[in-house]
Amino acid sequence: MLADRDVIDPAAQRLVRTIVGESSGATAEQRAERIYRWVLENVENSDDVFGLAPAMLAERNGNRTRVLRYLLDLAGLETDLVLARSFTSDSTRSELADDDTYQHLVLRMRGSDGWVWLHAGARHAPFGYLPPSIAGMDALVLDEDAERVTIGDRALERDLRTVEVDVELRRDGGARVSVVETYRGAGAVGWRGQLEEVPEGNLEQAFEAQYVANLLPGGQLERLVITGREDPAVPLVMRYDVELASLARQSGDGWVLPPLFSAQLAPQYAPLASRTTTQIIPIGLALDIRIRVEGPEGTTFASLPPEVTLTALDGASVTIGASEDQGALMVRRSYRIPRMRIPAERYDELAAFARASDEAEGAEIRVRM
Repeated sequence: MLADRDVIDPAAQRLVRTIVGESSGATAEQRAERIYRWVLENVENSDDVFGLAPAMLAERNGNRTRVLRYLLDLAGLETDLVLARSFTSDSTRSELADDDTYQHLVLRMRGSDGWVWLHAGARHAPFGYLPPSIAGMDALVLDEDAERVTIGDRALERDLRTVEVDVELRRDGGARVSVVETYRGAGAVGWRGQLEEVPEGNLEQAFEAQYVANLLPGGQLERLVITGREDPAVPLVMRYDVELASLARQSGDGWVLPPLFSAQLAPQYAPLASRTTTQIIPIGLALDIRIRVEGPEGTTFASLPPEVTLTALDGASVTIGASEDQGALMVRRSYRIPRMRIPAERYDELAAFARASDEAEGAEIRVRM
């Protein structure tokens, strides 16, 4: 069905020369990245996998992977179309390929030091980005040998999200909360896509209503600065300050500070009491949180969150700790949850791990000030 779908068009050849420019000393990756970025910025993606490539290019609308492959070939780069299995698909290996299993079209390109994998579905993705759901999965090359290959793997840390929170408590229980969130990989790609859909004039209002309200109920957004929105090669960083008239609640002769920025693993990974089918976690979690709480002069912390280290199936882990530092409380949490397929008979282990994590991070902090 793809035969004769990549007819050479002189206009397309001229476009490739314009995109690549003077590239006598450029590597295959450098030339490919220029074309990749042009395609993501100029071609509206669609499901028209079998369309005529030069027509899709001329209309700037069509399957981006097909258009990308067409332009890379015109640039003299060796490429193959590849059908990849998703981590959520049936994991049964069979001699005959099932088109319901191999649904994701990607490219492999001959680079300077071997194959480079390319995925053109995410508009704001960096060159070489692979969605976590297909990274490391088996795939079929659309060539005369129907070669079976494994797509390049993706380390969990490449999607690391870090959250740094500074809380300035006031004697009336209110607080100013300053947050720096850094997203890498899939998280950054997702946020860039969401931010693109929000008009600049409505950004702060939408951010406060749809995001801050869930993290810090009752908070009023005072400042928002987002960097890395336009450059997919760098992390996306969100800096924001929130004023809360009431954060801590009074209890006896002190105050109780609620847990902040909880990961809440149980609702995500173990929402049911039991299962009779396999639980699939298609996207892993790499999250580091640091919370610093400082009160007025003379503030003391009557209770600290417990030190906790939890481990579970396939290397999943949670570490929580707290300490006092120069009159301030420091809370650190680290979560690492890989992609997993949990058989029904082991679901209880996952559920116990997730619930223990939620209980530990939900510990209240007692403050006297």
